[in-house]
Formats: sequence, structure tokens, C-alpha cells
Amino acid sequence: MQFVYPELNNLNYEGISGIPAKVFSCIRTTFEHEYEYCYYLRYTTTTPKVVIIVTKEYNTFFLDLLRAMLNIKEFLNPPLILQRCMTLTNKELKKSFITLGNFQITNKQPNYVIETIKAFGVNTFVDIVFKMLLEERFIFHSCTPETIHPTIQAFLNVLQPFMWQHILIPILPLFLSSYLSSILPCIIGCTRGTYANFMMEFGEDDDVHVIDIDKHQEVSRCIRENYLVNMPMGIFMAKLDFIIANEQNFNDEDVIKLFKQLYKLMLERHSHFFKKNESKFEFAQEMFISSTSSFKDFLKHFSQSQMFFQFIEEETNRLNFNIPISPIINEIFTVNYKKLQDISSIQRRCGRCLEEIVKEDPVFQYQDNSVHHRQCARCIICNKFSDRKKCLLCGGINEPITKQDITQTPHNYHALPPTPPKQQNYPTPPPQDEIIFCKPPALPPRRSVSTTQAIPTVPSRTYPTKNNSKQLEQQTKITSGRANLSSSLTSPRTIERTEPTNKRPLPPVPNKRTNFKINYY
Repeated sequence: MQFVYPELNNLNYEGISGIPAKVFSCIRTTFEHEYEYCYYLRYTTTTPKVVIIVTKEYNTFFLDLLRAMLNIKEFLNPPLILQRCMTLTNKELKKSFITLGNFQITNKQPNYVIETIKAFGVNTFVDIVFKMLLEERFIFHSCTPETIHPTIQAFLNVLQPFMWQHILIPILPLFLSSYLSSILPCIIGCTRGTYANFMMEFGEDDDVHVIDIDKHQEVSRCIRENYLVNMPMGIFMAKLDFIIANEQNFNDEDVIKLFKQLYKLMLERHSHFFKKNESKFEFAQEMFISSTSSFKDFLKHFSQSQMFFQFIEEETNRLNFNIPISPIINEIFTVNYKKLQDISSIQRRCGRCLEEIVKEDPVFQYQDNSVHHRQCARCIICNKFSDRKKCLLCGGINEPITKQDITQTPHNYHALPPTPPKQQNYPTPPPQDEIIFCKPPALPPRRSVSTTQAIPTVPSRTYPTKNNSKQLEQQTKITSGRANLSSSLTSPRTIERTEPTNKRPLPPVPNKRTNFKINYY
């Protein structure tokens, strides 16, 4: 029951009653090392209840069935409902359906692989698949357990005819969070709370690929070499782009066929390298790898994996029992893809490898309308397939750096600060003893405000006549009184400044008409 409530560390009635109703799936491994698929429906009425369906093949029909049961609240007789839908699991009865209330459930063709590729993007999906073939460590986490297993199952389905041979736990309960620190190849799914508990207890691990299902991307900086930069890989990815762009005309089986065609091209008639030694057949692995051309670097690492060894062992056993080897795929599956001639009428040059693009070559066009070979749609920093010239994790890096520099950086990567400007090489000054300081020539003293002489106002003049002699005497007395009053109202600071100045009376203004002079008191 711990796998039914993976959010809880300890099962108790108070904790279970607060958990919301969910419908999700999981995988369990039997003692015979076979997989069984479990579908859970948990809900709470007066008491917590669980409905579990176990099958040998994964089928999204049971998830749709349990969701309908949850919506219509038809929980009184679950065995009767399950008995009515037993015949619908047969692949030959694809048009059969079952009605539950207002819901009509059919055994339709699955499409969760196409939905997963559409969510992650072709570049990210292909990058994760081929890292799984090299048996890396993977952790998938999400906020809810509903999307974890379908996402992992989509990656496992496209690995056919190879089969994952290591740890596989699509939903890990909280009390088993220490399993995330396994050093063996693993594919483990968990809720975000379980992953946070693991981070608090064990810290970050730079050698594991952490996939955020809600963000549809890898959030760890686990850098690996990309051995898939060749033209056959570009054609394959261009065909996958066409399937996702026209998803209404394809299903999951078409995507699996396309991956099988690529695996068949990678192995390149491997059946010719089985040699009979006495009474048993053996596989000449070194001769096989040396005979390959396009995928030689990838096969050098893939041939060391447990999946490749298991695949070769099964075919060797067939030959030892006189059973012919079955081909990876029998039919020829043709898919169109985007070429240069579809988007441009002139010859273009790849923005990554700087080589000319032939009209029949598969291309990838970025948002800035730059054209690349399809296999050249990679991050310029970490070299993995990406929809951007710099992936989201490498967006803060200004210049390309090597793998060693990336691995030496902390796991919680942050954007690097901007690089300082380059220092210019200015000429070095002479020694201090040789510098001659020259005294500047003396300048005439500036005339300050305090030394400036105020120009007195000239009083209005009244010319003497026979009748205005008394008026002239009164005017002279008024002007002298004003002068004495203005001198008494000046501030002491102004007086101090004006004391050293030599006051000189202005010369009388000459008058052509009279010889009158103005006296100042």
C-alpha cells in the first residue's frame, strides 16, 4: 500500500484521509523478473478505498476506465464493472466500447508516446532516449504521480527491440527516497516531495540526469558526449519532426517503427558476424564495430551495455537452436521530411558546421530564420540536441567551454558574471626622478566682489532759478539723509569688506548750460 500513497512516509488514517483522490499507474517486477502493470484508483468516502488492476501489457484503457469510475462515483460493484470490460483488452476488438454513465470508453490506439514527444520536443526526447541506451542514471520527478509512469513508459517503448535490464521504479514512495542515491544504472520516478527529501539528506549528484516532467526538460548539468552527429541521424530526426507536426495522421506504433528503422541502420547487417565455433555460434563484436561507418563512435559505447549484450545473447541462442534470426523490422516505413528546397530556392550554408546544404538535405530552422543541418541543431556549449542555439541550462554562458570546465562548476549552476573589458596597453610613464615640474606663470589677481566699487546713484538735478532756490536746498538735505541711512543699514560683513577700499567721489558732471556743481556730504 506504500506505492498507492507515495506522498506519505508513514501510513495512518489521518494522513490517508487528507490525500486527494487520484488515478495513476505503476510497474512492479515479479520474482521471475517480469513486468506487471498496475493501475490504481484511490478515493475516500467514509473510509479510504483502493481499486487495483494488474495486467501484463500496458494499456491506457484501464486508466480511462478508472477515471470514469471516479467521476461517476460508481463504486458499489467494481468487480462487475471490471468483468464487463475484460473482453475489451483484446487487440482485435479495437472498436468495442463500454458505457459508464455518460462516459463511453473504447480500446483505442495509444498515443502517449506522441504526446510525450510533443511535450518535451524532438531534440530533448531523442537526447534522453540515446542516453538511456548508454545506460545512464535517470530521475523523473513531478508534482503529481499521474504523469510519471506514462512519461517513463513512452521512453521505454521506443527502446524496442532492446530492453532495460537495470533498476526500474516508475513511482518511488517517500520512505524509500534513499534509493535515488543508487550508483547503478536506474530509471526512477518520484514526486517532487520525495526528490526534495533526497536532496536534503544526500545532497546533489552531478552524475545523474534529473528530468522535470512538469517543465519538460532536463534540469541537471550531467554532460555527456554526443556521438550521433551524422547525416542518417539528421534524416531520422527530420522524419520525427514531420510525424509530430502531423500527429493526426500517425500513432505510437508509427513512432516505434521509425525508431526500429534507425536501430536497424545502426546495426548494419549484424547477423553476418555470427560465426560458428565448433558447435556454438559466437558474435564477432570487434569486426562488427570496425565495419560500421556512421555510428561507429556510438556503437563503441553501446556495445558495452547490458541491453546490447542481452540482445546479442538472445539471437545467439536462436542460432544454437536452429531458429533463424528475426529482423528488427520487416516492413519499410516511409515518412517525408523537411528539406532545404521546401523553405528556400537558393543554396544556403549551415550556421553551425559552415558547410553548404544540399537541396535534399534535412534542415532545421531556428526562430531567427537561420538554417542548419538537422543533425547540427545542437547547443553550442554542451553539444546536445536542442531547439535553441544555447539550451536553457547554458543560456548564461558567454563563451563555449570544455566538458571539464562544466563538470568542475557547482551543480546548482548560475549565470556567469559579464566579462570585464580588456585593459589597453598604455605607454609606461618615465621614472619619477626624471619628471620636471614647471611652475606656471603668475596670473594677475582677479578682482573680487569685495573690492569692486559700487557706483552711487546720481540724484536728480534741479537747476537753480529765481523761484526754486528753497526747493534745491530741501532736495540736497533729502539726498544726504538717504546716504547716511543706507550706510547705517549695511551688514557688518559688508562694512568690513568695504573698509579697505578707497572711496573717491565721482567728478562732477559737466554742464554746458551752467557752471553748477553738486557737493557730496
